[in-house]
Amino acid sequence: MPGGQENGHDRPLGAELRSARLRRKVTLRELARRTHYSHTYLSKVESGHKSLTPELAKRCCDALGPDSALAALVHRAQLARRPWPRPRQLPAPPAHFIGRETELADARAWLRARHTARPGVPVLAVHGPAGIGKTALVLRWAAEHAEEFADGTLFADLGNGERRVEPAVVLRGFVQALGIEAHRIPGEPDEVAALFRSLVHGTRTLIVLDGVVDTDQVVPMLPGPGDCAVAVTSRRRLAAVQAHFDPLSIRLGRMAVEEGAELVRSLLDGTRVARALAEQIRHGCPRDIRQLVGDLLADPRKPAGNRRSEGPRPA
Repeated sequence: MPGGQENGHDRPLGAELRSARLRRKVTLRELARRTHYSHTYLSKVESGHKSLTPELAKRCCDALGPDSALAALVHRAQLARRPWPRPRQLPAPPAHFIGRETELADARAWLRARHTARPGVPVLAVHGPAGIGKTALVLRWAAEHAEEFADGTLFADLGNGERRVEPAVVLRGFVQALGIEAHRIPGEPDEVAALFRSLVHGTRTLIVLDGVVDTDQVVPMLPGPGDCAVAVTSRRRLAAVQAHFDPLSIRLGRMAVEEGAELVRSLLDGTRVARALAEQIRHGCPRDIRQLVGDLLADPRKPAGNRRSEGPRPA
Protein backbone atom coordinates (compact mmCIF):
# COMPACT_ATOMS: atom_id res chain seq x y z
CA MET A 1 0.00 0.00 0.00
CA PRO A 2 1.43 3.43 -0.87
CA GLY A 3 2.46 5.35 2.22
CA GLY A 4 2.49 8.98 3.28
CA GLN A 5 3.60 11.16 6.12
CA GLU A 6 1.42 12.71 8.77
CA ASN A 7 0.57 16.34 8.03
CA GLY A 8 -2.11 18.21 9.96
CA HIS A 9 -2.01 21.06 7.43
CA ASP A 10 -3.55 19.00 4.59
CA ARG A 11 -7.18 19.34 5.72
CA PRO A 12 -8.11 21.89 2.97
CA LEU A 13 -6.72 19.62 0.25
CA GLY A 14 -8.38 16.55 1.75
CA ALA A 15 -11.70 18.36 2.02
CA GLU A 16 -11.48 19.38 -1.64
CA LEU A 17 -10.78 15.79 -2.63
CA ARG A 18 -13.86 14.66 -0.68
CA SER A 19 -16.01 17.35 -2.31
CA ALA A 20 -14.82 16.32 -5.78
CA ARG A 21 -15.55 12.66 -5.02
CA LEU A 22 -19.05 13.40 -3.73
CA ARG A 23 -19.84 15.58 -6.76
CA ARG A 24 -19.09 12.56 -8.93
CA LYS A 25 -21.13 10.31 -6.58
CA VAL A 26 -18.21 7.93 -6.06
CA THR A 27 -17.90 6.08 -2.76
CA LEU A 28 -14.64 6.04 -0.86
CA ARG A 29 -14.32 2.28 -1.42
CA GLU A 30 -14.85 2.73 -5.16
CA LEU A 31 -12.20 5.45 -5.27
CA ALA A 32 -9.85 3.14 -3.36
CA ARG A 33 -10.43 0.44 -5.98
CA ARG A 34 -9.77 2.83 -8.88
CA THR A 35 -6.64 4.38 -7.40
CA HIS A 36 -5.18 1.24 -5.77
CA TYR A 37 -4.94 3.00 -2.42
CA SER A 38 -6.56 1.53 0.69
CA HIS A 39 -9.95 2.75 1.89
CA THR A 40 -8.40 3.56 5.31
CA TYR A 41 -5.58 5.60 3.82
CA LEU A 42 -7.94 7.65 1.61
CA SER A 43 -10.17 8.31 4.60
CA LYS A 44 -7.17 9.75 6.48
CA VAL A 45 -6.27 11.91 3.47
CA GLU A 46 -9.79 13.35 3.30
CA SER A 47 -9.73 14.10 7.02
CA GLY A 48 -6.32 15.78 6.75
CA HIS A 49 -4.42 13.22 8.79
CA LYS A 50 -2.38 12.03 5.81
CA SER A 51 -0.71 14.08 3.08
CA LEU A 52 -2.24 14.34 -0.36
CA THR A 53 0.80 13.52 -2.46
CA PRO A 54 1.09 14.59 -6.12
CA GLU A 55 0.93 10.93 -7.15
CA LEU A 56 -2.32 10.33 -5.27
CA ALA A 57 -3.80 13.59 -6.54
CA LYS A 58 -3.07 12.55 -10.12
CA ARG A 59 -4.58 9.12 -9.60
CA CYS A 60 -7.74 10.66 -8.12
CA CYS A 61 -7.97 13.11 -11.01
CA ASP A 62 -7.66 10.25 -13.50
CA ALA A 63 -10.17 8.14 -11.59
CA LEU A 64 -12.84 10.81 -11.24
CA GLY A 65 -12.51 12.35 -14.70
CA PRO A 66 -11.98 15.94 -15.92
CA ASP A 67 -12.90 18.40 -13.20
CA SER A 68 -11.64 21.95 -12.71
CA ALA A 69 -11.35 21.62 -8.93
CA LEU A 70 -9.43 18.37 -9.22
CA ALA A 71 -6.99 19.87 -11.69
CA ALA A 72 -6.31 22.66 -9.21
CA LEU A 73 -6.03 20.01 -6.51
CA VAL A 74 -3.30 18.22 -8.45
CA HIS A 75 -1.49 21.49 -8.96
CA ARG A 76 -1.60 22.44 -5.29
CA ALA A 77 -0.32 19.00 -4.28
CA GLN A 78 2.58 19.45 -6.70
CA LEU A 79 3.32 22.92 -5.34
CA ALA A 80 3.75 21.42 -1.89
CA ARG A 81 6.81 19.63 -3.30
CA ARG A 82 8.24 22.32 -5.61
CA PRO A 83 8.32 26.11 -5.98
CA TRP A 84 5.29 27.99 -7.28
CA PRO A 85 5.66 28.85 -11.00
CA ARG A 86 6.03 32.62 -11.37
CA PRO A 87 5.44 33.45 -15.04
CA ARG A 88 6.82 36.78 -16.27
CA GLN A 89 5.05 37.31 -19.59
CA LEU A 90 5.00 41.10 -19.95
CA PRO A 91 6.81 42.49 -23.01
CA ALA A 92 9.41 45.17 -22.36
CA PRO A 93 8.02 48.72 -22.35
CA PRO A 94 9.26 51.17 -25.02
CA ALA A 95 12.72 52.54 -24.26
CA HIS A 96 11.54 56.05 -25.19
CA PHE A 97 8.45 56.98 -23.21
CA ILE A 98 7.41 60.62 -23.22
CA GLY A 99 4.59 62.35 -21.35
CA ARG A 100 1.43 60.72 -19.96
CA GLU A 101 2.45 61.84 -16.48
CA THR A 102 -1.12 62.54 -15.35
CA GLU A 103 -2.31 59.11 -16.48
CA LEU A 104 0.66 57.37 -14.86
CA ALA A 105 0.06 59.23 -11.62
CA ASP A 106 -3.60 58.12 -11.62
CA ALA A 107 -2.61 54.49 -12.21
CA ARG A 108 -0.01 54.61 -9.45
CA ALA A 109 -2.50 56.06 -6.98
CA TRP A 110 -5.09 53.45 -7.96
CA LEU A 111 -2.63 50.64 -7.28
CA ARG A 112 -1.76 52.04 -3.86
CA ALA A 113 -5.43 52.42 -2.92
CA ARG A 114 -6.76 49.12 -4.23
CA HIS A 115 -6.38 47.37 -0.85
CA THR A 116 -8.65 49.91 0.83
CA ALA A 117 -11.22 49.98 -1.97
CA ARG A 118 -14.53 48.17 -1.75
CA PRO A 119 -14.44 44.39 -2.38
CA GLY A 120 -14.25 43.32 -5.99
CA VAL A 121 -11.85 42.73 -8.85
CA PRO A 122 -9.33 45.60 -9.21
CA VAL A 123 -9.40 46.60 -12.90
CA LEU A 124 -7.42 49.29 -14.71
CA ALA A 125 -9.10 50.04 -18.07
CA VAL A 126 -7.25 52.13 -20.67
CA HIS A 127 -9.00 53.00 -23.92
CA GLY A 128 -8.28 55.20 -26.92
CA PRO A 129 -7.63 55.19 -30.69
CA ALA A 130 -5.27 52.77 -32.40
CA GLY A 131 -1.60 53.56 -31.89
CA ILE A 132 -2.20 56.16 -29.20
CA GLY A 133 0.04 54.41 -26.65
CA LYS A 134 -2.33 52.35 -24.49
CA THR A 135 -0.09 49.29 -24.30
CA ALA A 136 3.03 51.41 -23.76
CA LEU A 137 1.36 53.16 -20.83
CA VAL A 138 0.30 49.91 -19.17
CA LEU A 139 3.70 48.27 -19.70
CA ARG A 140 5.50 51.30 -18.31
CA TRP A 141 3.23 51.31 -15.23
CA ALA A 142 3.58 47.54 -14.76
CA ALA A 143 7.38 47.68 -15.01
CA GLU A 144 7.46 50.29 -12.26
CA HIS A 145 5.44 48.06 -9.93
CA ALA A 146 6.77 44.60 -10.73
CA GLU A 147 7.59 43.96 -7.06
CA GLU A 148 3.88 44.39 -6.23
CA PHE A 149 3.12 41.22 -8.20
CA ALA A 150 5.56 38.72 -6.73
CA ASP A 151 3.58 35.67 -7.90
CA GLY A 152 3.67 36.47 -11.61
CA THR A 153 2.54 38.58 -14.54
CA LEU A 154 0.38 37.22 -17.36
CA PHE A 155 -0.07 38.90 -20.75
CA ALA A 156 -2.39 38.19 -23.67
CA ASP A 157 -3.12 39.92 -26.99
CA LEU A 158 -6.89 39.69 -27.51
CA GLY A 159 -6.90 40.80 -31.14
CA ASN A 160 -7.06 44.61 -31.03
CA GLY A 161 -10.08 44.89 -33.30
CA GLU A 162 -8.35 43.20 -36.23
CA ARG A 163 -9.15 39.69 -35.02
CA ARG A 164 -10.91 38.23 -32.01
CA VAL A 165 -9.11 35.78 -29.76
CA GLU A 166 -11.42 33.56 -27.72
CA PRO A 167 -10.90 33.80 -23.96
CA ALA A 168 -10.81 30.00 -23.62
CA VAL A 169 -7.68 29.91 -25.80
CA VAL A 170 -5.97 32.53 -23.65
CA LEU A 171 -7.01 30.84 -20.42
CA ARG A 172 -5.52 27.52 -21.52
CA GLY A 173 -2.22 29.30 -22.06
CA PHE A 174 -2.47 30.99 -18.68
CA VAL A 175 -3.13 27.80 -16.71
CA GLN A 176 -0.27 26.05 -18.52
CA ALA A 177 2.01 28.94 -17.59
CA LEU A 178 0.87 28.41 -13.99
CA GLY A 179 2.03 24.80 -14.09
CA ILE A 180 -0.97 22.72 -15.19
CA GLU A 181 -0.12 20.00 -17.70
CA ALA A 182 -2.05 20.28 -20.97
CA HIS A 183 -3.79 16.90 -20.63
CA ARG A 184 -5.17 17.90 -17.22
CA ILE A 185 -6.86 21.08 -18.45
CA PRO A 186 -10.68 20.68 -18.62
CA GLY A 187 -12.35 20.84 -22.00
CA GLU A 188 -15.25 23.12 -21.09
CA PRO A 189 -14.50 26.88 -21.17
CA ASP A 190 -16.35 27.48 -17.88
CA GLU A 191 -14.25 24.84 -16.14
CA VAL A 192 -11.01 26.30 -17.53
CA ALA A 193 -12.07 29.71 -16.19
CA ALA A 194 -12.86 28.18 -12.79
CA LEU A 195 -9.49 26.45 -12.76
CA PHE A 196 -7.73 29.73 -13.54
CA ARG A 197 -9.50 31.50 -10.67
CA SER A 198 -8.53 28.67 -8.34
CA LEU A 199 -4.89 28.89 -9.34
CA VAL A 200 -4.51 32.63 -8.85
CA HIS A 201 -6.63 32.82 -5.71
CA GLY A 202 -4.58 34.17 -2.83
CA THR A 203 -1.70 35.22 -5.09
CA ARG A 204 -0.35 38.61 -6.15
CA THR A 205 -0.61 38.24 -9.90
CA LEU A 206 -1.06 40.91 -12.57
CA ILE A 207 -3.13 39.97 -15.65
CA VAL A 208 -2.77 42.27 -18.67
CA LEU A 209 -5.41 41.85 -21.38
CA ASP A 210 -4.23 43.88 -24.36
CA GLY A 211 -6.34 44.87 -27.35
CA VAL A 212 -9.68 43.70 -25.98
CA VAL A 213 -12.46 43.71 -28.57
CA ASP A 214 -15.50 43.32 -26.31
CA THR A 215 -16.56 42.69 -22.73
CA ASP A 216 -17.23 38.99 -23.34
CA GLN A 217 -13.48 38.50 -23.71
CA VAL A 218 -12.75 40.09 -20.35
CA VAL A 219 -15.20 38.55 -17.88
CA PRO A 220 -14.00 34.88 -18.04
CA MET A 221 -10.42 35.99 -17.37
CA LEU A 222 -11.10 38.04 -14.27
CA PRO A 223 -9.87 36.53 -10.97
CA GLY A 224 -11.93 36.61 -7.84
CA PRO A 225 -11.54 39.33 -5.18
CA GLY A 226 -8.11 39.40 -3.61
CA ASP A 227 -4.59 40.64 -4.27
CA CYS A 228 -4.56 40.14 -8.04
CA ALA A 229 -5.02 43.05 -10.45
CA VAL A 230 -6.15 43.29 -14.05
CA ALA A 231 -5.17 45.85 -16.70
CA VAL A 232 -7.25 46.06 -19.88
CA THR A 233 -6.59 48.04 -23.06
CA SER A 234 -9.18 48.57 -25.78
CA ARG A 235 -9.94 50.97 -28.61
CA ARG A 236 -13.33 51.86 -27.19
CA ARG A 237 -14.70 52.20 -23.70
CA LEU A 238 -16.12 48.90 -22.47
CA ALA A 239 -19.38 50.05 -20.92
CA ALA A 240 -20.29 46.71 -19.31
CA VAL A 241 -16.89 46.44 -17.62
CA GLN A 242 -17.34 49.99 -16.38
CA ALA A 243 -20.81 49.25 -15.02
CA HIS A 244 -20.08 45.94 -13.31
CA PHE A 245 -16.47 46.25 -12.09
CA ASP A 246 -16.02 49.98 -11.45
CA PRO A 247 -12.48 50.14 -12.89
CA LEU A 248 -10.11 53.07 -12.99
CA SER A 249 -10.92 54.25 -16.51
CA ILE A 250 -8.25 56.18 -18.43
CA ARG A 251 -8.90 57.61 -21.88
CA LEU A 252 -5.78 58.38 -23.89
CA GLY A 253 -5.86 61.18 -26.45
CA ARG A 254 -3.26 62.48 -28.84
CA MET A 255 0.02 63.74 -27.48
CA ALA A 256 0.59 67.46 -27.10
CA VAL A 257 2.76 69.11 -29.75
CA GLU A 258 5.62 69.53 -27.31
CA GLU A 259 5.48 65.88 -26.26
CA GLY A 260 5.39 64.68 -29.87
CA ALA A 261 8.42 66.81 -30.67
CA GLU A 262 10.23 65.47 -27.60
CA LEU A 263 9.49 61.88 -28.66
CA VAL A 264 11.00 62.56 -32.10
CA ARG A 265 14.08 64.16 -30.54
CA SER A 266 14.54 61.21 -28.16
CA LEU A 267 14.24 58.70 -31.00
CA LEU A 268 16.66 60.56 -33.29
CA ASP A 269 19.02 61.81 -30.59
CA GLY A 270 18.57 65.52 -31.22
CA THR A 271 19.82 65.64 -34.80
CA ARG A 272 19.00 68.47 -37.22
CA VAL A 273 16.57 66.20 -39.05
CA ALA A 274 14.82 65.46 -35.75
CA ARG A 275 14.29 69.15 -35.15
CA ALA A 276 12.89 69.58 -38.65
CA LEU A 277 10.51 66.66 -38.16
CA ALA A 278 9.41 67.93 -34.77
CA GLU A 279 8.32 71.20 -36.31
CA GLN A 280 6.06 69.34 -38.76
CA ILE A 281 4.24 67.24 -36.16
CA ARG A 282 0.93 68.62 -34.96
CA HIS A 283 -0.80 66.53 -32.29
CA GLY A 284 0.41 63.20 -33.71
CA CYS A 285 -0.01 59.90 -31.93
CA PRO A 286 2.99 57.87 -30.71
CA ARG A 287 2.56 55.13 -33.30
CA ASP A 288 2.64 57.63 -36.16
CA ILE A 289 5.73 59.31 -34.76
CA ARG A 290 7.53 56.00 -34.37
CA GLN A 291 6.52 55.02 -37.91
CA LEU A 292 7.77 58.35 -39.21
CA VAL A 293 11.13 57.90 -37.55
CA GLY A 294 11.33 54.28 -38.67
CA ASP A 295 10.76 55.32 -42.29
CA LEU A 296 13.42 57.98 -41.97
CA LEU A 297 15.97 55.59 -40.57
CA ALA A 298 15.16 53.07 -43.30
CA ASP A 299 15.61 55.68 -46.08
CA PRO A 300 17.51 58.70 -44.77
CA ARG A 301 17.84 60.20 -48.28
CA LYS A 302 14.13 61.02 -48.45
CA PRO A 303 13.50 64.69 -47.52
CA ALA A 304 12.03 65.21 -44.06
CA GLY A 305 9.38 67.48 -45.52
CA ASN A 306 7.74 64.51 -47.27
CA ARG A 307 7.28 62.61 -44.04
CA ARG A 308 4.27 64.26 -42.48
CA SER A 309 2.18 62.38 -39.94
CA GLU A 310 -1.17 61.46 -41.45
CA GLY A 311 -2.95 60.72 -38.21
CA PRO A 312 -4.13 57.37 -36.92
CA ARG A 313 -5.42 54.72 -39.23
CA PRO A 314 -9.05 53.64 -38.73
CA ALA A 315 -9.49 51.55 -35.59
